[in-house]
Amino acid sequence: MIQQNNIRFFIPPDLIEPDALQQVRNTASMPFVRGVAVMPDCHYGMGSTVGTVVATEGAIMPACVGVDIGCGMIAVRTSLTLKDVWPHRQAIREGIERRIPVGIGTFGLNRHILPSAQVRIEELENLAVGW
Repeated sequence: MIQQNNIRFFIPPDLIEPDALQQVRNTASMPFVRGVAVMPDCHYGMGSTVGTVVATEGAIMPACVGVDIGCGMIAVRTSLTLKDVWPHRQAIREGIERRIPVGIGTFGLNRHILPSAQVRIEELENLAVGW
C-alpha cells in the first residue's frame, strides 16, 4: 500500500490513467472527505472514480456510489432522526445485509470463494508482491 496525504493506493499510482488519478485527487481534496482508498480496478468515472472507497464526515456523496453502473443509489431526506433509528440499528443492518450481496472475508457473509474468483485473487496477490 502507498499512502499520499489522505489517499491510500492499493495499486501503484503510475498504473492509474491520468484522468482517473486527477479525479481521485479532486475527491480527496474536498473538505468533508477524510480519506480515499484506491483499489486495483480504479478507473475514470462520471463524477467520481470507479474502484475507490471514499470516507466522508458530515456528507454523503451519491456520485461515489453507482453512477457508472446505474445501480440506482440516491440520497433521500426522511423525517427520521438518530433517536428514531438507533434502537433498530441491528435490525436495519441485518435487513440490508440480507438484501444486498456482500463480499467474502471477516465481515462478509459469503465464506466460499468460487474458482474463477480465486484465480483473480492470486493474480492480484502476485502483482502486489512487487510493490
